[in-house]
Amino acid sequence: MANSKENSTLPRKNIKAKAHAAAGWEWFKSAAWLQVLLIVGIVVGIVISIPYIVSGIRNATNNNEITFYKDHRISYNQFQKILNGEDTSANGVFGKKNSQWDDETEGFSVMFYKDNCDNCSTMQENLSKWYTRANSISGGRLKFYTINVGWVIDDKEKSTSNESNNPSNYYLNEDITLDQQYEFMQSIKQTYLAQDELHSNTSVTASLFDIAYSAISASEKTLPTPLFVSYSKKKTETKYTMSAPSKVMFSVLNDYSVSSSSDILVSMYDLYNFTDGSKKSTSSSSSSSSSAS
Repeated sequence: MANSKENSTLPRKNIKAKAHAAAGWEWFKSAAWLQVLLIVGIVVGIVISIPYIVSGIRNATNNNEITFYKDHRISYNQFQKILNGEDTSANGVFGKKNSQWDDETEGFSVMFYKDNCDNCSTMQENLSKWYTRANSISGGRLKFYTINVGWVIDDKEKSTSNESNNPSNYYLNEDITLDQQYEFMQSIKQTYLAQDELHSNTSVTASLFDIAYSAISASEKTLPTPLFVSYSKKKTETKYTMSAPSKVMFSVLNDYSVSSSSDILVSMYDLYNFTDGSKKSTSSSSSSSSSAS
């Protein structure tokens, strides 16, 4: 009996609760000042939280950013020290074209890139993956460096807009001068032009090597990117010769794709003379994706 009495009071309690809720809602609707106060409170809360929301988004974006190029970046002056034998830490493994590292030869590779180069951006993640894999296989002895040739380092928009202006005022890059870019292009010209078709890029002709980038009238404002150059020497030698690189590759191997991880892997192993890049899989993409800019 006690339970039946308790149960009979539940509907009455629910009715009273609903009545109180309805009365409270009617009171709230009639209290305009309270509505305004509530709206103001919500707006203030949103305004206060915006910086934290933006910060969270920025942190999430930064955490996902691929920093492979920045992590391996050196200046042109540092590059010269490597060539001259002043920095021996760059003496890494080099191949002998049969999927084996050469016990008598050592070397390194350098990539020239810029922030407003679309192909450079496309390649970065797969290059990072390739390097991690290849460096592990080599026992941590693979030497790979990058040089940023953009007009404004680490700023794609400014680099793009500055390129059409007077270089004496708008070229803001302390890693490499425009004259040094011209010097380097001249030094690798003969090696590149003497290579086979596999290592030739249809968008990079002989005339591109003779552009004076510091001239205001230059049609091209940086050396073509991405540009990969490898150097090797006998371990008994002390210096590398800048004008005698082992391989010169603008973008990836001819008829390969910058968006294909397998094509990048084959191209990079060819760059280090570890394998023969002519052993291309038939599934690789067309050459339209491998142009330099």
